[in-house]
Amino acid sequence: EIIEKFESVFSLVKKTRPEFDAEVKVIRDVGALETDKDCDFMKDFRSVVDCKETITAGFCTDGPFLAGLGAPIVIFGPGNDELAHKPDEYIEIADLEKATGIYGNLFKEFLL
Repeated sequence: EIIEKFESVFSLVKKTRPEFDAEVKVIRDVGALETDKDCDFMKDFRSVVDCKETITAGFCTDGPFLAGLGAPIVIFGPGNDELAHKPDEYIEIADLEKATGIYGNLFKEFLL
């Protein structure tokens, strides 16, 4: 529907400016990704990070591109996601310090 709207606008512009030429191409189409919250990895992960429930992320990540590897995908990190990829993006020092401890616990649980 969005592509059709663009093409309609392009057609209107072309009527008044015949030299105008444009097209819309989908260069990346990423579907939703869901990791089974009840799989053993997610249960262990939630236990280590002291999180009872998972939430959805309303933004794109690299997760869908890694899903083909067959491993559970978790989006996790410090900071306020509302500040991500915006001017003056930052992470509070306290959030970074907390994350450092959590990542250390995750490494101990899953890599040692």
